[in-house]
Amino acid sequence: MASLMLASVLAVAALAFAQAKEVVPLDHWYAFDGTHSDFTQQFYRRFEAGESLPPLQIDGVPKEIQQFLGSHGVSFDGLPGLLQRAVIWDFGYALDNDLNLGKIYTRCGRSMAQIAVPMKAYERTGCTVQNCTAPDGRPHHRSFRCNGLQMATVSMCASEAVTRPGHTSMWADGGDDEFIPEVRVVRHDWTELGKSYLMFALHVEPDDSEKAWSICPSAPSMIIPCRPLAMVKTKKAWCRPVRGKVLGPWIRNYANDHRRVTVIELTLIVGAVMIVAVPLARFLQKRRKKRSAQESMEDHQAIVGSNGLRSSFNSLRSSTDMTLARPSSALENSDAYNYLEAVAQQDEPLGTATWSFKSGKELGQRASVSSGRQRAALRTLQAFESHPLINHKRISLRKIQVVRQLSTSATSEVWLALYNMHQVAIKHLIQRLARRCLEKDPDKRPQAQSIVEELSRFHYEHC
Repeated sequence: MASLMLASVLAVAALAFAQAKEVVPLDHWYAFDGTHSDFTQQFYRRFEAGESLPPLQIDGVPKEIQQFLGSHGVSFDGLPGLLQRAVIWDFGYALDNDLNLGKIYTRCGRSMAQIAVPMKAYERTGCTVQNCTAPDGRPHHRSFRCNGLQMATVSMCASEAVTRPGHTSMWADGGDDEFIPEVRVVRHDWTELGKSYLMFALHVEPDDSEKAWSICPSAPSMIIPCRPLAMVKTKKAWCRPVRGKVLGPWIRNYANDHRRVTVIELTLIVGAVMIVAVPLARFLQKRRKKRSAQESMEDHQAIVGSNGLRSSFNSLRSSTDMTLARPSSALENSDAYNYLEAVAQQDEPLGTATWSFKSGKELGQRASVSSGRQRAALRTLQAFESHPLINHKRISLRKIQVVRQLSTSATSEVWLALYNMHQVAIKHLIQRLARRCLEKDPDKRPQAQSIVEELSRFHYEHC
């Protein structure tokens, strides 16, 4: 189960990495002040600020927009309102009074972010401005005296025919960083000095907020003049706008955040889980078996944990080295001695044992040629080691934290230790028992039953 969970996490992480958010390139100098027409970036900034607008209900979404959104697995109707407006603007469309989309053209090579007309360019045509002041004291400007020819000369966009009438200014600058433009294309036609003029303009204020010509609004809002496409003589100089840099990453991030996992992706995830899970399960199973074997060996070790207790075991070994280092010829190859040697090694602290441990198979083979007395000694120690009471009393070394020595007697030591967050007393019997069990003379070695009884007496006396 753990391996499957880990594999699932890895698969989901891989899928999440593949769908990591793309950085949306924003301009550090950006300010929505009427000097540019990068409405897509303004929509994105307000979207990231947590603002929203109602979704648009448009019949007949242009095919190029449908194909673009379809390639990212989203539809126009499913987009939030701000993202809908960003798509419309970036692709060069504007709404008319019937919520129909009209095409906007730019001078070839320009994007929709580059069609705003600066005030200096407007004034160079001979047009005059009306000076206005915002409530916070900022100045902004609107067109005042300007005929259709002058306005067409300076315009950077052209629009298809629209019927929405307007009687307001055809050019204005200014803006506010928290303002959200509601772009609509308006038709301006008038007669001046016996001559008729026709111009279109992109307004960003709703109809009910728009001020009439010659009246300053309370808050600045830009207006972009667009000449009628039908009146353009050199149509080769006018093209559909170049795509901006913000919409693509924004759409991809939105699509990744809202996409559904497909059958193919689900199959890939399950496949990744199986590829990782099978070898991982085998590895964990082997590691559990190995750990279980190690814990079984550790349960045989003496209870040691401090330098003082370690030195006690070292003293035991030094006292028995002379006995074990040069055994008599009668015991040199005996199984009983080898078994005792293995038991003594298990009682040594980690890192200090240097004696060789004989496998059970070797012990069995050697025991077949040993004397009856030696076999009896071997059986005695085997019975002692495997006795249920001994097994029940064993405590894993890892569960004990030795604190300090409390007392010392001629045959044992008592140590203060922590076991399962409780203070306990540990009696060190290895010196006395080991010396008796390692006697060369088999007659002097204790019987297993006597050792068990001695441990039992200690339990009832001190527990």
